[in-house]
Amino acid sequence: MSVVDYLLWALQRYILQGEKRYFAALEHHYEQILDIYEGDGQGRLYTKEDRFEVEKASPFIIDTQNIRIRPPLFGTDSMHEILRSRPALL
Repeated sequence: MSVVDYLLWALQRYILQGEKRYFAALEHHYEQILDIYEGDGQGRLYTKEDRFEVEKASPFIIDTQNIRIRPPLFGTDSMHEILRSRPALL
């Protein structure tokens, strides 16, 4: 398992299960977290100055039929533009 996998796992566990201990232990390693479902399709970027907290994000809803979290608010092209404009997401 790579470091990135572990960071994403800790973030996912915090979001989906409310278990913050792994995320909190690694929090200083996250440079940026991009919530692609926030901000009317523009996403919301959390930084070291504006830390990610589950309470700040809109609710994460699990669709059990499609096994995904919230439908995307924008298409793939917009996502590529966001990713290109922000060099590091973690």
